[in-house]
Amino acid sequence: MVIAIPVAAAFYLADFHSLRAQEEHAAQLAAEVLRRAHRVSGQIDSAVKTLTAAGSAEPCSHANLHLMSRTSAENPYLVAIGYVRNDRLMCSAFGTHGAGIALGPPTLRSKLGNPVWNAVSLPGISENKFMVAVDGVSGYAAILAQDGPIAVESAEPDANHGLYNLRTRRVLAARGNFHPDWAQHLGERSDVQFFDGAFVVALKRSDHYDYAAFAAIPADRLHEGWISLIFVLVPLGIGAGILLALLMLRYSKYQSSLPAQLRQGLKNNELYLVYQPIVELASGRWVGAEALLRWRRPNGEMVPPDIFIPIAENNSLMDKVTARVIALFAKDAAHLLHAHPGFYIGLNLSARDFETPHATEHLRQALAQWSIGPASVHVEVTERLLVNNAASQHSMQTLRDMGIPIALDDFGTGYSSLSYLTTLPLDYIKIDKSFVETIGTGAVTSEVIAHIIEIGKSLKLGMIAEGVETTAQADYLRTHGVQFAQGWLFSRPMDIAQLHDGIDHPHAPPPATPG
Repeated sequence: MVIAIPVAAAFYLADFHSLRAQEEHAAQLAAEVLRRAHRVSGQIDSAVKTLTAAGSAEPCSHANLHLMSRTSAENPYLVAIGYVRNDRLMCSAFGTHGAGIALGPPTLRSKLGNPVWNAVSLPGISENKFMVAVDGVSGYAAILAQDGPIAVESAEPDANHGLYNLRTRRVLAARGNFHPDWAQHLGERSDVQFFDGAFVVALKRSDHYDYAAFAAIPADRLHEGWISLIFVLVPLGIGAGILLALLMLRYSKYQSSLPAQLRQGLKNNELYLVYQPIVELASGRWVGAEALLRWRRPNGEMVPPDIFIPIAENNSLMDKVTARVIALFAKDAAHLLHAHPGFYIGLNLSARDFETPHATEHLRQALAQWSIGPASVHVEVTERLLVNNAASQHSMQTLRDMGIPIALDDFGTGYSSLSYLTTLPLDYIKIDKSFVETIGTGAVTSEVIAHIIEIGKSLKLGMIAEGVETTAQADYLRTHGVQFAQGWLFSRPMDIAQLHDGIDHPHAPPPATPG
């Protein structure tokens, strides 16, 4: 599957890019046809205006025929200028035509009522077919080569292209076939590209005249483009698949070995705690610290908690990890907490810890063994842990009955409703870093933190903001009534000796942001 997915993606990308390339090519061809048609239409308009402005009472007079010839020469896209009456070409730059050359019924009429003849023969002038466009008021006509309006050099022999009337959907000039159903795709848009199963089609509407240009590339060209891309993308897909498979294999081996490594790490005391101070915003005083579990392998490699905690939970190791956390905390902090009775350490317990009484009992025994008062340790839980979990709520109540304060961690990122939170035995909420980061950014979510603070106030809970990194964030939190904070603005995580030294040397509150 790992190898097949990139290869399948390569085939998909080849299809996609081949289609897009042909759509772009068709669009360019349609645009070029339209530019050519606009130039031709402009010359028709100019020629008719020239003849009309002359105001000759005899359109086929010698002088007017001379003017027709000169005007034709000045407009190179036109074969000739002529005069049409009663659907007969009476004269042209080629001369007079006696009783006139019958043109037959017009192919179509423009929205102004001007008749247009398509693919007409002009006996005595040429064996070629011509297009004749007549000004319905003056009768002066422009005679063009049948493909004159669409003769573009970039068109390949197998590319259908041409012009069609927007109102009647009848072809004005074309090389190859035009399917009237194509016009439905354009609707009121200025341009469109699509694939109908046989052709890649592009349509482009004129913004001056009542016609549109079309270009249609045969589906065979798609296959040619697809083949050329496949030779490039499939080897890349195979290579990417093999690389991904090797990476997944390595990761799988790494994952499968982690439980054994974690067991060995517990035996070898490779797990340890660091502490991040919690600061009273009003005074800058360190009032507590959050204990953070770390794992350093014998080779110096650090394994992140978001990797080894799930491993512990899924391999029946969480009881041992939690027991180690509690033992480390008690050993590290007993002296500090005796020396600073008002200080506390916050411990994070996992979901598994709350589903059994083991963690609660470990904590009870450690506090008794090291003579640590229950108020000197706070337990942090997450919202996701508590929703509809009777066992977890029972464990929370047991801790509360022991006199241990409870903090709701990552508040706002879980699923708890306000009415549900009012039933929990909580003392603090910890505002998640993701909300603190939005302060002062003007982001849409920046208003959320104000609502979270109001919820905390309405629940009469202490509030601790996580991830505070700037004085502007600290100022905002202090001003809005948040009592406590932690983050790199105040201190990074440290060992217990550094924490002890920090408490012994009080810290001033961070300076207010100017303005």
